[in-house]
Amino acid sequence: MQYLGLLHGSVLVNKQWGLAEFREVSDVVYFPTKFNVTPRIIATHINLAGVANLKSFEISNINLDRFKINCGQYMYSIHYIAINK
Repeated sequence: MQYLGLLHGSVLVNKQWGLAEFREVSDVVYFPTKFNVTPRIIATHINLAGVANLKSFEISNINLDRFKINCGQYMYSIHYIAINK
């Protein structure tokens, strides 16, 4: 994993980049139901503590259409960015 420290105003923002892979059929990523604005949260029913102890995900505009297409479908991996302030 790669860690970046970025100074945003007077707040230090740490970004963690990585890939979460899901091996079981029951591992599903649930997407937001509305896409009229840039979605920011993806909730999962699986424990990601072993990956990065993540509870939310940031979705870039580049991947927005891909997330719309895959909404409700099974996914086997996701790229994530964890932001801690």
